[in-house]
Amino acid sequence: MSPLTVVGLLLALSVAGNAWLFNSRDVALAERATFEHASKDTAVAAKACSDGVEGLAADGKKRHADLLTRIKAQAGQVAALEGASIAALNARPADPGDLCKSLAQYLAGEIRKERGVR
Repeated sequence: MSPLTVVGLLLALSVAGNAWLFNSRDVALAERATFEHASKDTAVAAKACSDGVEGLAADGKKRHADLLTRIKAQAGQVAALEGASIAALNARPADPGDLCKSLAQYLAGEIRKERGVR
């Protein structure tokens, strides 16, 4: 075999080896870039999810406090209505023989109380 053929064969093997190495390197770099991109996307999505959950929790606490304030403001009225209901349930009929007349008189009296008429 002539020295020129040997040098040509070595050169061909070298070029093929370099091509294979560069291809392997490019594939590895592409895989790493894809992994890093996916990692960043996942981190961004996780942060957005966490921010959303924290925002909902804060909004829920604010709404809870607002509702609690409203309920406390209505507590006096509710207690008054409960007292009126208990008084109505405990009321004795004026005429035990005619409950409808007694109820009409009671309700007329309640309406006068609400309107401030004696």
